[in-house]
Amino acid sequence: WFLTGGDSLVNSGSVLYAIDAENGKQLAELHGGWASQTTVLSHDGSRLFLMDGGGWVHEYETTDWQPVRAWEAQESTARGISISQDDSRLAVSGEDGLVVIWDLAADDPVMLDRIPVAGDRVSDIVWIGEDRMGAAALVGDLWEWQVVELSAGAVVDEAIASLVRGFTPEECDTYAIEGCPTLEEIRNR
Repeated sequence: WFLTGGDSLVNSGSVLYAIDAENGKQLAELHGGWASQTTVLSHDGSRLFLMDGGGWVHEYETTDWQPVRAWEAQESTARGISISQDDSRLAVSGEDGLVVIWDLAADDPVMLDRIPVAGDRVSDIVWIGEDRMGAAALVGDLWEWQVVELSAGAVVDEAIASLVRGFTPEECDTYAIEGCPTLEEIRNR
């Protein structure tokens, strides 16, 4: 893998080496006790995210190669990792057919969503816009490229609708639900 400024990473079993591409000198030796499954570099080049096969993400600062944090980002065997264009969210895919979205702004990453993708498992993923991802998913015996919508508004609308749709006007009266608010009224609270 090549980093900003021409440096490169070389994977050798459970050790990842950062190499200065200009002079060939080793910059860092990252020991994690894991075999790196896949990596992604932030767009500004300041952070490196390593995904081990077990579902853990290991984050490093590329200025000093010190570990920043590690967290279990995927419950199944992880296969893909991608960072949003603004470096604020990380997506992780796995053999369970899910893409898990993480907010990187907090000290401890916060899971924003778990999005099912049609198929048996998801391999590679890539952000193709603010609210869309491309995902390679195994469907039967064939790999398919799918577009996954991440629209938070649609997710919120669906969650609100599922809470409200089961009530009849009589139940609203019985349980003192103030006029069974519309989706718009709930969203604007």
